[in-house]
Amino acid sequence: MTWNCILFQTLTNKIAMKYRKKCYGRIGVVLAMGISVMTFLQPVLAEDGKPAQSDHVDSAQANDAEFNAILDAEEVKSLRKSAEQGDADAQFKYGVMFEFGRGVTKDYVEAMKWYRKAADQGNTHAQFNVGAMFANGHGVPSDATEATKWFMKAAEGGDVLVQDAIGNAFAGEVGGLPKDLVEAVKWYRKAAEKGNADAQMRLGFAYLKGVGGIVKNDAESVKWLHKAAEKGNSCAQRGLGFAYVHGLGGLVKDDAKAAKWYRKAAEQGDSIAQDEMGNAFAQGRGGLAKDFSEALKWYHKAAEQGNADAQRNLGIAYADGVGGVAKDSAESVKWFRKAADQGDALAQDQMGFAFAYGIGGISKDLVEAVKLFRKSAEQGNADAQMRLGYAYANGAGGIGKDEVESVKWFHKAAEGGDAEAQERMGFAYVHGVGGITKNDIEALKWYRKAAEHGNAYAQQNLGYAYETGIGGVAKDEVEAAKWYRKSAEQGDALSQKCLGSMLVNGRGVPKDEVEAVKWVRKAAEQGNADAQGKLGYMLFTGRGISKDEVEAVKWYWKAAAQGDKYAKDVLKNLGIDQQQKSTAAPSIAK
Repeated sequence: MTWNCILFQTLTNKIAMKYRKKCYGRIGVVLAMGISVMTFLQPVLAEDGKPAQSDHVDSAQANDAEFNAILDAEEVKSLRKSAEQGDADAQFKYGVMFEFGRGVTKDYVEAMKWYRKAADQGNTHAQFNVGAMFANGHGVPSDATEATKWFMKAAEGGDVLVQDAIGNAFAGEVGGLPKDLVEAVKWYRKAAEKGNADAQMRLGFAYLKGVGGIVKNDAESVKWLHKAAEKGNSCAQRGLGFAYVHGLGGLVKDDAKAAKWYRKAAEQGDSIAQDEMGNAFAQGRGGLAKDFSEALKWYHKAAEQGNADAQRNLGIAYADGVGGVAKDSAESVKWFRKAADQGDALAQDQMGFAFAYGIGGISKDLVEAVKLFRKSAEQGNADAQMRLGYAYANGAGGIGKDEVESVKWFHKAAEGGDAEAQERMGFAYVHGVGGITKNDIEALKWYRKAAEHGNAYAQQNLGYAYETGIGGVAKDEVEAAKWYRKSAEQGDALSQKCLGSMLVNGRGVPKDEVEAVKWVRKAAEQGNADAQGKLGYMLFTGRGISKDEVEAVKWYWKAAAQGDKYAKDVLKNLGIDQQQKSTAAPSIAK
Protein backbone atom coordinates (compact mmCIF):
# COMPACT_ATOMS: atom_id res chain seq x y z
CA MET A 1 0.00 0.00 0.00
CA THR A 2 1.08 3.64 -0.48
CA TRP A 3 1.46 6.13 2.32
CA ASN A 4 1.20 9.34 0.29
CA CYS A 5 -1.25 12.07 1.24
CA ILE A 6 -4.10 12.95 -1.08
CA LEU A 7 -3.81 15.49 -3.86
CA PHE A 8 -3.59 19.22 -3.15
CA GLN A 9 -6.67 19.97 -5.23
CA THR A 10 -8.92 17.88 -3.02
CA LEU A 11 -7.67 18.88 0.38
CA THR A 12 -10.56 21.21 1.13
CA ASN A 13 -14.28 20.77 0.87
CA LYS A 14 -16.33 22.68 -1.64
CA ILE A 15 -17.63 26.03 -0.48
CA ALA A 16 -20.68 25.30 1.62
CA MET A 17 -23.16 27.45 3.51
CA LYS A 18 -21.82 27.92 6.97
CA TYR A 19 -23.05 30.17 9.73
CA ARG A 20 -20.42 29.85 12.39
CA LYS A 21 -21.81 29.57 15.88
CA LYS A 22 -19.51 32.23 17.19
CA CYS A 23 -20.03 35.10 19.59
CA TYR A 24 -17.31 37.56 20.41
CA GLY A 25 -15.75 35.89 23.39
CA ARG A 26 -15.49 37.48 26.79
CA ILE A 27 -17.30 40.65 27.67
CA GLY A 28 -15.40 43.75 26.71
CA VAL A 29 -12.95 42.02 24.41
CA VAL A 30 -14.30 44.03 21.49
CA LEU A 31 -13.12 47.25 23.11
CA ALA A 32 -9.89 45.88 24.57
CA MET A 33 -7.91 47.86 22.00
CA GLY A 34 -9.57 51.09 23.12
CA ILE A 35 -12.48 53.13 21.97
CA SER A 36 -12.07 55.28 18.89
CA VAL A 37 -11.36 58.98 19.01
CA MET A 38 -14.58 59.69 17.13
CA THR A 39 -16.64 57.86 19.74
CA PHE A 40 -15.23 60.23 22.33
CA LEU A 41 -16.03 63.22 20.15
CA GLN A 42 -19.68 62.27 19.83
CA PRO A 43 -21.04 64.41 22.66
CA VAL A 44 -19.02 67.38 21.45
CA LEU A 45 -18.36 67.47 17.74
CA ALA A 46 -19.58 64.79 15.38
CA GLU A 47 -17.43 63.79 12.42
CA ASP A 48 -18.79 66.68 10.40
CA GLY A 49 -18.23 69.10 13.26
CA LYS A 50 -21.81 69.30 14.56
CA PRO A 51 -22.74 69.03 18.22
CA ALA A 52 -23.90 65.44 17.87
CA GLN A 53 -26.48 65.49 20.63
CA SER A 54 -29.08 67.69 18.93
CA ASP A 55 -30.61 68.76 15.66
CA HIS A 56 -31.35 72.29 16.87
CA VAL A 57 -29.61 75.16 18.64
CA ASP A 58 -30.26 74.72 22.35
CA SER A 59 -31.72 77.75 24.06
CA ALA A 60 -30.15 79.09 27.23
CA GLN A 61 -32.03 78.29 30.44
CA ALA A 62 -31.95 79.94 33.85
CA ASN A 63 -29.34 78.66 36.25
CA ASP A 64 -31.27 79.11 39.38
CA ALA A 65 -32.67 76.14 41.25
CA GLU A 66 -35.51 78.19 42.73
CA PHE A 67 -36.69 79.15 39.23
CA ASN A 68 -36.29 75.58 37.98
CA ALA A 69 -38.72 74.44 40.64
CA ILE A 70 -41.43 76.99 39.73
CA LEU A 71 -44.56 75.14 38.74
CA ASP A 72 -47.45 76.36 40.86
CA ALA A 73 -49.92 78.96 39.65
CA GLU A 74 -49.10 81.61 42.24
CA GLU A 75 -45.41 81.62 41.38
CA VAL A 76 -46.19 81.77 37.66
CA LYS A 77 -48.52 84.70 38.33
CA SER A 78 -45.85 86.49 40.36
CA LEU A 79 -43.22 86.00 37.66
CA ARG A 80 -45.58 87.29 34.99
CA LYS A 81 -46.28 90.39 37.05
CA SER A 82 -42.55 91.12 37.32
CA ALA A 83 -42.12 90.52 33.61
CA GLU A 84 -44.97 92.88 32.75
CA GLN A 85 -43.38 95.52 34.98
CA GLY A 86 -40.31 95.40 32.79
CA ASP A 87 -37.95 93.16 34.78
CA ALA A 88 -35.63 91.77 32.06
CA ASP A 89 -34.58 88.71 34.07
CA ALA A 90 -38.23 87.87 34.76
CA GLN A 91 -39.06 88.36 31.08
CA PHE A 92 -36.26 85.95 30.11
CA LYS A 93 -37.43 83.34 32.65
CA TYR A 94 -41.02 83.73 31.54
CA GLY A 95 -39.93 83.09 27.96
CA VAL A 96 -38.08 79.95 29.09
CA MET A 97 -41.27 78.70 30.73
CA PHE A 98 -43.22 79.05 27.50
CA GLU A 99 -40.47 77.56 25.32
CA PHE A 100 -40.14 74.46 27.47
CA GLY A 101 -43.68 74.20 28.83
CA ARG A 102 -42.72 74.62 32.48
CA GLY A 103 -45.71 75.67 34.57
CA VAL A 104 -47.51 76.85 31.43
CA THR A 105 -48.58 75.37 28.10
CA LYS A 106 -45.65 75.26 25.66
CA ASP A 107 -45.99 78.18 23.24
CA TYR A 108 -43.08 79.23 21.02
CA VAL A 109 -44.77 82.44 19.87
CA GLU A 110 -45.32 83.55 23.46
CA ALA A 111 -41.79 82.51 24.36
CA MET A 112 -40.38 84.62 21.52
CA LYS A 113 -42.42 87.63 22.62
CA TRP A 114 -40.94 87.60 26.13
CA TYR A 115 -37.42 86.82 24.91
CA ARG A 116 -37.59 89.89 22.62
CA LYS A 117 -38.68 92.12 25.51
CA ALA A 118 -35.73 90.95 27.64
CA ALA A 119 -33.32 91.01 24.70
CA ASP A 120 -34.22 94.59 23.85
CA GLN A 121 -33.14 95.49 27.39
CA GLY A 122 -29.74 93.86 26.84
CA ASN A 123 -30.27 90.52 28.58
CA THR A 124 -27.60 88.38 26.88
CA HIS A 125 -29.29 85.04 27.59
CA ALA A 126 -32.50 86.34 26.06
CA GLN A 127 -30.56 87.68 23.06
CA PHE A 128 -29.04 84.27 22.54
CA ASN A 129 -32.45 82.60 22.79
CA VAL A 130 -33.90 84.99 20.23
CA GLY A 131 -31.10 83.86 17.92
CA ALA A 132 -31.86 80.23 18.71
CA MET A 133 -35.55 80.74 17.94
CA PHE A 134 -34.68 82.24 14.54
CA ALA A 135 -32.19 79.45 13.87
CA ASN A 136 -34.71 76.73 14.71
CA GLY A 137 -37.80 78.43 13.28
CA HIS A 138 -39.58 78.32 16.65
CA GLY A 139 -42.29 80.94 16.96
CA VAL A 140 -40.90 82.78 13.93
CA PRO A 141 -39.88 81.77 10.40
CA SER A 142 -36.37 80.33 10.28
CA ASP A 143 -33.92 83.11 9.44
CA ALA A 144 -30.16 82.52 9.57
CA THR A 145 -29.36 86.21 9.13
CA GLU A 146 -31.52 87.24 12.10
CA ALA A 147 -30.15 84.31 14.12
CA THR A 148 -26.56 85.40 13.54
CA LYS A 149 -27.40 89.06 14.34
CA TRP A 150 -28.83 88.12 17.75
CA PHE A 151 -26.05 85.68 18.53
CA MET A 152 -23.52 88.44 17.92
CA LYS A 153 -25.46 90.84 20.15
CA ALA A 154 -25.38 88.24 22.92
CA ALA A 155 -21.68 87.58 22.39
CA GLU A 156 -20.80 91.25 22.68
CA GLY A 157 -22.05 91.10 26.26
CA GLY A 158 -19.14 88.79 27.14
CA ASP A 159 -21.27 86.19 28.97
CA VAL A 160 -19.23 83.00 29.12
CA LEU A 161 -22.23 80.69 28.82
CA VAL A 162 -23.41 82.57 25.76
CA GLN A 163 -19.95 82.35 24.18
CA ASP A 164 -19.94 78.58 24.64
CA ALA A 165 -23.47 78.33 23.26
CA ILE A 166 -22.53 80.43 20.23
CA GLY A 167 -19.65 78.06 19.60
CA ASN A 168 -22.16 75.23 19.57
CA ALA A 169 -24.40 77.13 17.17
CA PHE A 170 -21.59 77.70 14.67
CA ALA A 171 -20.53 74.07 14.98
CA GLY A 172 -24.06 72.88 14.29
CA GLU A 173 -25.03 73.92 10.76
CA VAL A 174 -28.69 73.76 11.80
CA GLY A 175 -31.75 75.85 11.14
CA GLY A 176 -30.07 77.43 8.13
CA LEU A 177 -27.25 78.81 10.31
CA PRO A 178 -23.99 78.70 8.33
CA LYS A 179 -21.58 76.06 9.54
CA ASP A 180 -18.28 77.60 10.52
CA LEU A 181 -15.98 75.48 12.69
CA VAL A 182 -13.31 78.17 12.75
CA GLU A 183 -15.85 80.58 14.23
CA ALA A 184 -17.09 77.87 16.61
CA VAL A 185 -13.60 77.19 17.96
CA LYS A 186 -12.98 80.96 18.32
CA TRP A 187 -15.95 81.25 20.67
CA TYR A 188 -15.08 78.06 22.55
CA ARG A 189 -11.63 79.53 23.18
CA LYS A 190 -13.09 82.80 24.51
CA ALA A 191 -15.32 80.92 26.94
CA ALA A 192 -12.61 78.40 27.82
CA GLU A 193 -10.12 81.12 28.72
CA LYS A 194 -12.70 82.51 31.15
CA GLY A 195 -12.91 79.12 32.84
CA ASN A 196 -16.06 77.64 31.31
CA ALA A 197 -15.70 73.87 31.70
CA ASP A 198 -17.94 72.95 28.76
CA ALA A 199 -15.98 75.20 26.43
CA GLN A 200 -12.68 73.87 27.77
CA MET A 201 -13.88 70.36 27.10
CA ARG A 202 -14.96 71.24 23.56
CA LEU A 203 -11.70 73.02 22.86
CA GLY A 204 -9.83 69.97 24.14
CA PHE A 205 -11.69 67.70 21.74
CA ALA A 206 -11.17 70.18 18.90
CA TYR A 207 -7.41 69.89 19.45
CA LEU A 208 -7.70 66.11 19.66
CA LYS A 209 -9.46 66.02 16.29
CA GLY A 210 -7.69 68.95 14.66
CA VAL A 211 -10.79 70.90 13.57
CA GLY A 212 -11.80 74.53 13.36
CA GLY A 213 -8.61 75.78 11.80
CA ILE A 214 -6.35 74.41 14.52
CA VAL A 215 -3.69 71.79 14.05
CA LYS A 216 -4.22 68.49 15.85
CA ASN A 217 -2.28 68.76 19.09
CA ASP A 218 -2.61 66.02 21.69
CA ALA A 219 -0.71 67.95 24.36
CA GLU A 220 -2.95 71.01 23.98
CA SER A 221 -5.97 68.71 23.96
CA VAL A 222 -4.96 67.09 27.23
CA LYS A 223 -4.28 70.53 28.80
CA TRP A 224 -7.85 71.73 28.14
CA LEU A 225 -9.47 68.40 28.96
CA HIS A 226 -7.65 68.36 32.27
CA LYS A 227 -8.90 71.87 33.14
CA ALA A 228 -12.48 70.85 32.39
CA ALA A 229 -12.15 67.45 34.08
CA GLU A 230 -10.93 69.06 37.30
CA LYS A 231 -14.11 71.16 37.27
CA GLY A 232 -16.20 67.98 37.09
CA ASN A 233 -17.05 67.94 33.38
CA SER A 234 -17.90 64.30 32.68
CA CYS A 235 -17.07 64.38 28.96
CA ALA A 236 -13.65 65.81 29.74
CA GLN A 237 -13.10 63.22 32.46
CA ARG A 238 -13.87 60.48 29.99
CA GLY A 239 -11.60 62.12 27.40
CA LEU A 240 -8.79 62.28 29.95
CA GLY A 241 -9.31 58.58 30.71
CA PHE A 242 -8.93 57.92 26.99
CA ALA A 243 -5.74 60.01 26.91
CA TYR A 244 -4.22 57.92 29.73
CA VAL A 245 -5.18 54.66 27.99
CA HIS A 246 -3.38 55.72 24.81
CA GLY A 247 -0.59 57.85 26.26
CA LEU A 248 -1.67 61.01 24.45
CA GLY A 249 -0.28 64.51 24.84
CA GLY A 250 2.88 63.51 26.65
CA LEU A 251 1.03 61.42 29.21
CA VAL A 252 2.52 58.07 30.15
CA LYS A 253 0.09 55.24 29.50
CA ASP A 254 -1.53 54.53 32.82
CA ASP A 255 -4.55 52.24 33.08
CA ALA A 256 -5.03 53.05 36.75
CA LYS A 257 -5.32 56.80 36.10
CA ALA A 258 -7.52 56.08 33.10
CA ALA A 259 -9.85 54.03 35.31
CA LYS A 260 -9.91 56.84 37.89
CA TRP A 261 -11.15 59.37 35.34
CA TYR A 262 -13.53 56.93 33.68
CA ARG A 263 -15.07 56.21 37.08
CA LYS A 264 -15.57 59.92 37.79
CA ALA A 265 -17.35 60.34 34.45
CA ALA A 266 -19.30 57.10 34.86
CA GLU A 267 -20.56 58.10 38.29
CA GLN A 268 -21.98 61.26 36.71
CA GLY A 269 -23.94 59.11 34.27
CA ASP A 270 -21.69 59.29 31.20
CA SER A 271 -22.73 56.17 29.27
CA ILE A 272 -19.50 55.75 27.30
CA ALA A 273 -17.47 55.95 30.51
CA GLN A 274 -19.85 53.47 32.14
CA ASP A 275 -19.24 51.05 29.29
CA GLU A 276 -15.48 51.59 29.69
CA MET A 277 -15.78 50.81 33.41
CA GLY A 278 -17.53 47.59 32.41
CA ASN A 279 -14.62 46.78 30.11
CA ALA A 280 -12.09 47.59 32.82
CA PHE A 281 -13.74 45.19 35.28
CA ALA A 282 -14.24 42.54 32.59
CA GLN A 283 -10.56 42.62 31.65
CA GLY A 284 -9.05 43.43 35.04
CA ARG A 285 -7.53 46.72 33.84
CA GLY A 286 -6.54 49.85 35.71
CA GLY A 287 -5.61 48.05 38.90
CA LEU A 288 -9.08 46.53 39.11
CA ALA A 289 -9.54 42.84 39.80
CA LYS A 290 -11.52 40.98 37.16
CA ASP A 291 -15.12 41.07 38.27
CA PHE A 292 -17.74 40.15 35.67
CA SER A 293 -20.55 40.88 38.08
CA GLU A 294 -19.29 44.46 38.53
CA ALA A 295 -18.72 44.72 34.79
CA LEU A 296 -22.34 43.80 34.14
CA LYS A 297 -23.53 46.44 36.60
CA TRP A 298 -21.79 49.14 34.57
CA TYR A 299 -22.86 47.67 31.24
CA HIS A 300 -26.47 47.75 32.40
CA LYS A 301 -26.18 51.40 33.42
CA ALA A 302 -24.77 52.33 30.02
CA ALA A 303 -27.09 50.06 28.03
CA GLU A 304 -30.19 51.47 29.68
CA GLN A 305 -29.10 54.91 28.46
CA GLY A 306 -28.93 53.54 24.93
CA ASN A 307 -25.18 52.93 24.64
CA ALA A 308 -24.83 50.45 21.77
CA ASP A 309 -21.43 49.10 22.86
CA ALA A 310 -22.81 48.25 26.29
CA GLN A 311 -25.95 46.74 24.80
CA ARG A 312 -23.81 44.50 22.63
CA ASN A 313 -21.66 43.54 25.62
CA LEU A 314 -24.79 42.57 27.54
CA GLY A 315 -25.84 40.47 24.56
CA ILE A 316 -22.51 38.66 24.80
CA ALA A 317 -22.87 38.23 28.57
CA TYR A 318 -26.29 36.60 28.30
CA ALA A 319 -25.18 34.48 25.33
CA ASP A 320 -22.18 33.13 27.27
CA GLY A 321 -23.68 33.14 30.77
CA VAL A 322 -21.02 35.25 32.52
CA GLY A 323 -21.06 37.78 35.33
CA GLY A 324 -23.40 35.76 37.47
CA VAL A 325 -26.18 35.61 34.88
CA ALA A 326 -27.52 32.39 33.47
CA LYS A 327 -27.30 31.79 29.73
CA ASP A 328 -30.42 33.32 28.26
CA SER A 329 -30.69 33.43 24.48
CA ALA A 330 -33.87 35.53 24.56
CA GLU A 331 -32.25 38.18 26.77
CA SER A 332 -29.11 38.03 24.66
CA VAL A 333 -31.09 38.63 21.49
CA LYS A 334 -32.98 41.50 23.16
CA TRP A 335 -29.76 43.41 23.80
CA PHE A 336 -28.16 42.50 20.47
CA ARG A 337 -31.28 43.81 18.73
CA LYS A 338 -31.09 47.15 20.57
CA ALA A 339 -27.46 47.59 19.56
CA ALA A 340 -28.11 46.40 16.00
CA ASP A 341 -30.93 48.91 15.62
CA GLN A 342 -28.38 51.63 16.35
CA GLY A 343 -26.13 50.33 13.57
CA ASP A 344 -23.63 48.36 15.66
CA ALA A 345 -21.93 46.06 13.15
CA LEU A 346 -21.06 43.29 15.61
CA ALA A 347 -24.61 43.20 16.96
CA GLN A 348 -26.04 43.17 13.44
CA ASP A 349 -23.91 40.11 12.70
CA GLN A 350 -25.12 38.39 15.86
CA MET A 351 -28.75 39.22 15.04
CA GLY A 352 -28.18 37.77 11.58
CA PHE A 353 -26.88 34.64 13.25
CA ALA A 354 -29.97 34.54 15.49
CA PHE A 355 -32.27 34.71 12.45
CA ALA A 356 -30.19 32.11 10.60
CA TYR A 357 -30.64 29.58 13.40
CA GLY A 358 -33.89 30.72 15.03
CA ILE A 359 -32.33 31.64 18.37
CA GLY A 360 -33.85 33.49 21.32
CA GLY A 361 -37.46 32.98 20.34
CA ILE A 362 -36.88 34.30 16.83
CA SER A 363 -38.32 32.35 13.91
CA LYS A 364 -35.68 31.12 11.50
CA ASP A 365 -35.51 33.54 8.58
CA LEU A 366 -32.53 33.36 6.21
CA VAL A 367 -33.72 36.36 4.22
CA GLU A 368 -33.61 38.54 7.34
CA ALA A 369 -30.33 36.92 8.36
CA VAL A 370 -28.65 37.80 5.08
CA LYS A 371 -30.02 41.34 5.24
CA LEU A 372 -28.39 41.82 8.64
CA PHE A 373 -25.15 40.16 7.55
CA ARG A 374 -25.00 42.58 4.64
CA LYS A 375 -25.48 45.61 6.91
CA SER A 376 -22.69 44.40 9.15
CA ALA A 377 -20.46 43.37 6.25
CA GLU A 378 -20.79 46.77 4.60
CA GLN A 379 -19.39 48.29 7.80
CA GLY A 380 -16.33 46.06 7.48
CA ASN A 381 -17.19 43.26 9.92
CA ALA A 382 -15.10 40.31 8.74
CA ASP A 383 -17.36 37.61 10.27
CA ALA A 384 -20.39 39.05 8.52
CA GLN A 385 -18.43 39.32 5.27
CA MET A 386 -17.62 35.62 5.63
CA ARG A 387 -21.25 34.70 6.19
CA LEU A 388 -22.33 36.80 3.23
CA GLY A 389 -19.71 35.05 1.12
CA TYR A 390 -21.18 31.67 2.08
CA ALA A 391 -24.69 32.95 1.37
CA TYR A 392 -23.70 33.89 -2.20
CA ALA A 393 -21.84 30.60 -2.62
CA ASN A 394 -25.04 28.71 -1.91
CA GLY A 395 -27.73 31.15 -3.05
CA ALA A 396 -29.18 31.30 0.47
CA GLY A 397 -31.38 33.94 2.03
CA GLY A 398 -33.16 35.01 -1.11
CA ILE A 399 -30.05 35.89 -3.10
CA GLY A 400 -28.98 34.07 -6.23
CA LYS A 401 -25.96 31.80 -6.29
CA ASP A 402 -23.02 33.93 -7.37
CA GLU A 403 -19.43 32.70 -7.03
CA VAL A 404 -17.96 36.03 -8.11
CA GLU A 405 -19.89 37.89 -5.40
CA SER A 406 -19.05 35.12 -2.94
CA VAL A 407 -15.32 35.44 -3.55
CA LYS A 408 -15.58 39.25 -3.37
CA TRP A 409 -16.87 39.05 0.20
CA PHE A 410 -14.41 36.31 1.16
CA HIS A 411 -11.63 38.56 -0.11
CA LYS A 412 -12.87 41.51 1.98
CA ALA A 413 -12.96 39.32 5.08
CA ALA A 414 -9.55 37.86 4.27
CA GLU A 415 -8.05 41.33 3.91
CA GLY A 416 -9.56 42.09 7.32
CA GLY A 417 -7.55 39.24 8.82
CA ASP A 418 -10.24 36.55 9.05
CA ALA A 419 -8.40 33.21 8.96
CA GLU A 420 -11.29 31.20 7.56
CA ALA A 421 -11.75 33.73 4.75
CA GLN A 422 -8.03 33.55 4.01
CA GLU A 423 -8.35 29.77 3.72
CA ARG A 424 -11.34 30.24 1.40
CA MET A 425 -9.25 32.53 -0.80
CA GLY A 426 -6.58 29.83 -0.95
CA PHE A 427 -9.29 27.40 -2.04
CA ALA A 428 -10.53 29.86 -4.68
CA TYR A 429 -7.06 30.19 -6.22
CA VAL A 430 -6.50 26.41 -6.18
CA HIS A 431 -9.77 25.75 -8.00
CA GLY A 432 -10.13 28.95 -10.03
CA VAL A 433 -13.60 29.87 -8.76
CA GLY A 434 -15.38 33.22 -8.69
CA GLY A 435 -13.69 34.52 -11.81
CA ILE A 436 -10.22 33.91 -10.37
CA THR A 437 -7.52 32.25 -12.48
CA LYS A 438 -5.96 29.17 -10.90
CA ASN A 439 -2.72 30.13 -9.21
CA ASP A 440 -0.99 27.82 -6.74
CA ILE A 441 1.47 30.50 -5.65
CA GLU A 442 -1.32 32.95 -4.78
CA ALA A 443 -3.24 30.09 -3.14
CA LEU A 444 -0.28 29.29 -0.95
CA LYS A 445 0.08 32.94 0.05
CA TRP A 446 -3.46 32.90 1.47
CA TYR A 447 -3.09 29.44 3.00
CA ARG A 448 0.03 30.64 4.81
CA LYS A 449 -1.77 33.69 6.21
CA ALA A 450 -4.62 31.51 7.44
CA ALA A 451 -2.26 28.84 8.77
CA GLU A 452 -0.33 31.39 10.78
CA HIS A 453 -3.66 32.50 12.29
CA GLY A 454 -4.30 28.89 13.36
CA ASN A 455 -6.68 27.69 10.65
CA ALA A 456 -6.40 23.88 10.60
CA TYR A 457 -7.45 23.43 6.95
CA ALA A 458 -4.87 25.97 5.80
CA GLN A 459 -2.21 24.30 7.94
CA GLN A 460 -3.12 21.02 6.26
CA ASN A 461 -2.73 22.57 2.80
CA LEU A 462 0.54 24.23 3.76
CA GLY A 463 1.83 20.89 4.98
CA TYR A 464 0.96 19.27 1.66
CA ALA A 465 2.62 22.11 -0.28
CA TYR A 466 5.89 21.53 1.58
CA GLU A 467 5.57 17.76 1.28
CA THR A 468 5.24 17.92 -2.49
CA GLY A 469 7.03 21.19 -3.32
CA ILE A 470 4.16 23.02 -5.01
CA GLY A 471 2.94 26.60 -4.80
CA GLY A 472 6.41 28.09 -5.20
CA VAL A 473 8.04 26.47 -2.18
CA ALA A 474 10.89 23.96 -2.17
CA LYS A 475 10.07 20.46 -1.00
CA ASP A 476 10.70 20.33 2.75
CA GLU A 477 9.40 17.34 4.68
CA VAL A 478 10.44 18.77 8.05
CA GLU A 479 8.32 21.86 7.39
CA ALA A 480 5.52 19.65 6.06
CA ALA A 481 5.46 17.56 9.22
CA LYS A 482 5.45 20.73 11.33
CA TRP A 483 2.28 22.05 9.66
CA TYR A 484 0.57 18.65 9.60
CA ARG A 485 1.16 18.36 13.33
CA LYS A 486 -0.32 21.83 14.03
CA SER A 487 -3.43 20.88 12.06
CA ALA A 488 -3.59 17.37 13.52
CA GLU A 489 -3.50 18.75 17.05
CA GLN A 490 -6.63 20.74 16.21
CA GLY A 491 -8.38 17.50 15.26
CA ASP A 492 -8.09 17.58 11.46
CA ALA A 493 -8.45 13.94 10.39
CA LEU A 494 -6.58 14.28 7.10
CA SER A 495 -3.58 15.91 8.79
CA GLN A 496 -3.64 13.22 11.48
CA LYS A 497 -3.45 10.57 8.79
CA CYS A 498 -0.69 12.42 6.90
CA LEU A 499 1.35 12.92 10.07
CA GLY A 500 0.97 9.22 10.83
CA SER A 501 2.23 8.42 7.32
CA MET A 502 5.35 10.54 7.84
CA LEU A 503 6.02 8.96 11.25
CA VAL A 504 5.76 5.45 9.81
CA ASN A 505 8.41 6.19 7.20
CA GLY A 506 10.53 8.66 9.18
CA ARG A 507 9.94 11.44 6.67
CA GLY A 508 10.51 14.92 8.13
CA VAL A 509 10.36 13.44 11.63
CA PRO A 510 12.17 10.61 13.43
CA LYS A 511 10.58 7.26 12.59
CA ASP A 512 8.12 6.29 15.32
CA GLU A 513 5.56 3.62 14.50
CA VAL A 514 3.94 3.80 17.95
CA GLU A 515 3.34 7.53 17.51
CA ALA A 516 2.17 6.84 13.97
CA VAL A 517 -0.51 4.44 15.23
CA LYS A 518 -1.77 7.09 17.65
CA TRP A 519 -2.38 9.61 14.87
CA VAL A 520 -3.70 7.15 12.33
CA ARG A 521 -6.18 5.85 14.89
CA LYS A 522 -7.40 9.39 15.62
CA ALA A 523 -8.05 9.91 11.91
CA ALA A 524 -9.66 6.49 11.53
CA GLU A 525 -12.02 7.13 14.43
CA GLN A 526 -13.18 10.29 12.65
CA GLY A 527 -14.14 8.21 9.64
CA ASN A 528 -11.17 8.79 7.32
CA ALA A 529 -11.27 5.72 5.04
CA ASP A 530 -7.59 5.81 4.12
CA ALA A 531 -6.63 5.98 7.81
CA GLN A 532 -8.99 3.10 8.59
CA GLY A 533 -7.23 0.97 5.96
CA LYS A 534 -3.83 1.97 7.32
CA LEU A 535 -4.87 1.17 10.88
CA GLY A 536 -6.06 -2.24 9.67
CA TYR A 537 -2.66 -2.80 8.06
CA MET A 538 -0.74 -1.83 11.21
CA LEU A 539 -2.89 -4.07 13.38
CA PHE A 540 -2.62 -6.94 10.91
CA THR A 541 1.17 -6.70 10.67
CA GLY A 542 1.87 -5.60 14.24
CA ARG A 543 3.62 -2.36 13.25
CA GLY A 544 3.69 0.06 16.20
CA ILE A 545 1.04 -1.99 18.00
CA SER A 546 0.41 -5.54 19.13
CA LYS A 547 -0.72 -7.71 16.24
CA ASP A 548 -4.49 -8.22 16.25
CA GLU A 549 -5.99 -9.69 13.08
CA VAL A 550 -9.55 -9.57 14.42
CA GLU A 551 -9.30 -5.83 15.10
CA ALA A 552 -7.47 -5.35 11.80
CA VAL A 553 -10.32 -6.87 9.82
CA LYS A 554 -12.81 -4.69 11.64
CA TRP A 555 -11.00 -1.57 10.37
CA TYR A 556 -10.57 -3.03 6.87
CA TRP A 557 -14.34 -3.47 6.75
CA LYS A 558 -14.91 0.12 7.84
CA ALA A 559 -12.63 1.38 5.09
CA ALA A 560 -14.09 -0.96 2.47
CA ALA A 561 -17.61 0.17 3.36
CA GLN A 562 -16.54 3.66 2.28
CA GLY A 563 -15.20 2.34 -1.00
CA ASP A 564 -11.50 2.21 -0.10
CA LYS A 565 -9.88 0.09 -2.85
CA TYR A 566 -6.90 -1.02 -0.77
CA ALA A 567 -9.15 -2.36 2.00
CA LYS A 568 -11.40 -4.12 -0.51
CA ASP A 569 -8.38 -5.79 -2.13
CA VAL A 570 -7.03 -6.94 1.22
CA LEU A 571 -10.35 -8.50 2.18
CA LYS A 572 -10.60 -10.12 -1.23
CA ASN A 573 -7.08 -11.57 -0.92
CA LEU A 574 -7.99 -12.91 2.49
CA GLY A 575 -10.92 -14.65 0.85
CA ILE A 576 -13.51 -12.67 2.78
CA ASP A 577 -16.55 -11.30 1.01
CA GLN A 578 -19.53 -9.34 2.36
CA GLN A 579 -21.49 -12.50 3.19
CA GLN A 580 -18.64 -13.78 5.36
CA LYS A 581 -18.25 -10.51 7.25
CA SER A 582 -19.88 -11.67 10.47
CA THR A 583 -17.69 -14.78 10.80
CA ALA A 584 -14.53 -13.71 9.00
CA ALA A 585 -12.65 -12.33 11.97
CA PRO A 586 -12.63 -15.52 14.05
CA SER A 587 -11.47 -17.66 11.10
CA ILE A 588 -8.59 -15.31 10.42
CA ALA A 589 -7.66 -15.23 14.09
CA LYS A 590 -6.97 -18.92 13.84
